[in-house]
Amino acid sequence: MTLTHVIYNNPDIPKALLQKVLQVSGPSTSQLYDENALDTLNSTHMIFLISPKCPPVAQEDDAFLNKITHILPNKKTAVLVLDSQNSLSISLLAKIRSLSRKNLLYSDIIDTSTASDEETAVKLLSMRRSLLDNQDMPVSLLNDWLKEMIGHHNTCTLCTGFGTNIRATPIEFTYHEEAFYFLSEGGEKFANLAVNPNVCIALYQEYSGFDKLEGIQVCGAAMFVDLFSEEYNTVITKRQLTPEQLKKLPVTLHMIKVLPHRFELLNSLFRKSGYEAKQVKELE
Repeated sequence: MTLTHVIYNNPDIPKALLQKVLQVSGPSTSQLYDENALDTLNSTHMIFLISPKCPPVAQEDDAFLNKITHILPNKKTAVLVLDSQNSLSISLLAKIRSLSRKNLLYSDIIDTSTASDEETAVKLLSMRRSLLDNQDMPVSLLNDWLKEMIGHHNTCTLCTGFGTNIRATPIEFTYHEEAFYFLSEGGEKFANLAVNPNVCIALYQEYSGFDKLEGIQVCGAAMFVDLFSEEYNTVITKRQLTPEQLKKLPVTLHMIKVLPHRFELLNSLFRKSGYEAKQVKELE
């Protein structure tokens, strides 16, 4: 299992921020900066939270870093400096960069006195994706799995929203030429899409155990397809419908098209083939 170890050098860092880091980077665990802490051996990723509010303890820092010198080069690492950088933060960051070599994948500053919840969330999300986005599976094999997993479903959850109006709509879909299509009589999701075209789609199997996980999250942009256009007619034909049938209905069936730009696949079977259980595919 992928495990992220969060190490912080100040017991007085904001507990709410530490909790957010643990939640966003999970599965994760945390501990205070400690030269005797060797349980980091069990982690695959490391996040250092460096706070300049504690007094310089260079000898203790050196002892800890020297003790895990053989670990860091093999760990994917991120560093978050809390508040403004001072000599302690700069020194520790330089040491971690040196030890981590090419595996320091993310570093940034969070000013805990001024950063909004949204600004903090954006940085934590960027950090997580820098550390945890995997595509160790060959592209052709990943595409085959993606096609197969989508083929297991004909219904998904379509998530739309703006402001405080959030909808999660169970809805049938058609997957055609790498796009998702939905037919709908209408509803609140159309109000959401009129303001915010960004959507998320979730497809998943019923839970039956950690060794049988299978699901996909899709991020994309939605648009509307013109009624009875060539594209509209092509998609309804794939659903064994005809324009003539739909024209006889007492209501109009509107068509939503979602162009994906990110797929997150989770499948326990990936591990049996030697790959990470979670794979990410980004599209241009």
